[in-house]
Amino acid sequence: MPIKERKRPKVSFKMMTHADPDYTPMEGEEESASGYMGITCLVTIETPFKDGEGKQCWSISSFETPGLWGIEADCTLKHQKETFNDEIKIAKDILNALVRYGYEVV
Repeated sequence: MPIKERKRPKVSFKMMTHADPDYTPMEGEEESASGYMGITCLVTIETPFKDGEGKQCWSISSFETPGLWGIEADCTLKHQKETFNDEIKIAKDILNALVRYGYEVV
């Protein structure tokens, strides 16, 4: 009996921006000042499987990278994208570590 080829999980990366919860305006600073933010990477892993009746199903898992915080909220989009690309590298390192320590990420 031939071995069925397993479908590979779909891994996606999404940039998340968050207001910095530790930021409070300094005395004399306008309340509307842009403040600071954090950029993280939301990783979603969609793993296909067949249920007991043979129907295609998906197991969906996700995690968020620790992120970089203290970024000025009015920074350029280019800077945000560079930071996000760094977060993707961290996410890939986390996924590779899961594989090294015995978790199956196919």
